[in-house]
Amino acid sequence: MGIGIRMVLYQSGKTQSFSGTKLMSNTNVQTFCEDYDEILLADGFDDAFIGVGSQCHNPPIAIYDIEKCIDILADRDGMSVEDAREYFDFNVQGAWVGPLTPMFVDPFR
Repeated sequence: MGIGIRMVLYQSGKTQSFSGTKLMSNTNVQTFCEDYDEILLADGFDDAFIGVGSQCHNPPIAIYDIEKCIDILADRDGMSVEDAREYFDFNVQGAWVGPLTPMFVDPFR
């Protein structure tokens, strides 16, 4: 388990990881994002991707389901749910990488 979260910048049909390694696996997310000039995606959380949101005068941002992100961390990295939540709060949701930083929401169910 690494520290922090790897973000992948999607620009008009190209993906580029901040670490220089392309890691995205879900081509459905990539295809969905083709309508946007630039989207910053949280790598490894494709199954928690909800869509893209925007606000007046701000760039569009990727939106993820918090509980699904925590489930992914618990399953993929073998964490307890409590450890996954703590890791998520500090290293994923707490990561600011600029105005394209994804939003993590707790959707109404």
